[in-house]
Amino acid sequence: MIHIRPATEADVATLFAIRTSVRQNHLSHGQLAELGITPASVAEAIRLGPCCWLAEADGVAAGFAMVDGTAGEVFALFVRPEYEGRGVGRLLLATAETSLFREHARIWLVTDGSDGIRANAFYQRQGWRKVASLDARDVRYEKQAGAVDRLLQDVRLVSETNFRLLCRVRELALAVAPDVHDEVKYGGVLFSRARPFGGVFAYAGHVSLELSQGASLDDPHGVLEGSGKQRRHIKLRTPDDVEARQVAHYLRSAAALAG
Repeated sequence: MIHIRPATEADVATLFAIRTSVRQNHLSHGQLAELGITPASVAEAIRLGPCCWLAEADGVAAGFAMVDGTAGEVFALFVRPEYEGRGVGRLLLATAETSLFREHARIWLVTDGSDGIRANAFYQRQGWRKVASLDARDVRYEKQAGAVDRLLQDVRLVSETNFRLLCRVRELALAVAPDVHDEVKYGGVLFSRARPFGGVFAYAGHVSLELSQGASLDDPHGVLEGSGKQRRHIKLRTPDDVEARQVAHYLRSAAALAG
C-alpha cells in the first residue's frame, strides 16, 4: 500500500536521503547546497505552507514531490531506485498537479532532457508536453489543466473539506492499477479501466464513492453489498472517514467485478 502525506520539517533529512539516492539526475549534498537547496531552505519552505508530499510504501519513505505554488512549478519529484516502477512517482505527480491546478491553469517543470533520462518518457505518459530546450541539457515541460483538474480546482463546486476528500479518493483510485483513468462525467469523477467501474461525487455535506451503474455486484467475498445493478455507496464526510485500506479494497474489488 502506498500512502501520500504532507511532509513536515521532521522529514527534511529523509527528503535529502531520497534526493541523493537516485541514479539519474543525481546530486550530492554539496551540489545541492551550491544551488541553494539546503535542509534549512527546505524546512523554511515547508513551514510557509503545504508544498511537499512524502510517499510511504508499507511504512517506508519511498519518494517525495515538492512544488512552488506561486510559480506553478513542480520543483522536485524523486523516488528511491528500489521503489521505481511501483506507481510511487505517478501518485506523487498527481498530488502535486492537483495542488498546483487549484491556482494555475497551466503548470510547468524543468528536467534533464538528455537521451536515456527516463523522466522524460514518464512525464510524457502523464500528459506533459515538452515546450522548450533551456540549454544543452535542461528542457521545460508544461501541462494544461484537464477537465478533472478544473473540477477539483473550482472552489465554487466543492467545499474545502470535499475538495480534500475528492483528492484523497482520486489518489487511491489511481493506485488501484497502472491502467486506471479518470474523467469528469455525470457530475463527478468517473474511474475506469477497460470500462467504468466507479466514481466519486460531491454532495452538500459529503462525498459519495459509488459503483458505476453497469458494474456487476456478484461479490463472493462480501466486499460489496446488493445485487444486480444496485449501487453500493460509501459516504465520506471528513478526511478522517477515509480508511485507506477499506477504500482501496473497495475500489480494487469494484474494478475486478466490472471486468
